[in-house]
Amino acid sequence: HQLVKDLEAVSSREIILKAVVFAAFGQAQDPPSTDHLELAQRLFQLVGAHPNECDTIPGRQCMASCFFLLKQFEEVLVYLKSIKSYFQSDDDFNWNYGIACANAGDFREGRDTLLLVQNERYR
Repeated sequence: HQLVKDLEAVSSREIILKAVVFAAFGQAQDPPSTDHLELAQRLFQLVGAHPNECDTIPGRQCMASCFFLLKQFEEVLVYLKSIKSYFQSDDDFNWNYGIACANAGDFREGRDTLLLVQNERYR
């Protein structure tokens, strides 16, 4: 967090890095830091809504992350479904997709997707 908090992010990759760090840092605080989470959400949205990024995989991941932080899981699924075919065996993607499905009320799809996760750190 200390390394990126004052970073003047210019490129999409730098903005995404800063957003990920702020999201992780904000969630790790007890209680979670709403200031850090709100900044992360805005940074994800900045990249995901940009005309050069909105139809790219990173752009769609950013919008999904933005809506995940806002707990708008139906919107998360709009973006994750659009890139799902690229991540069928990716544990991180399947975890996030499964959690979003469950939170949106699609428990069967959520369960089925979470069962695909192989990494023990998720179990």
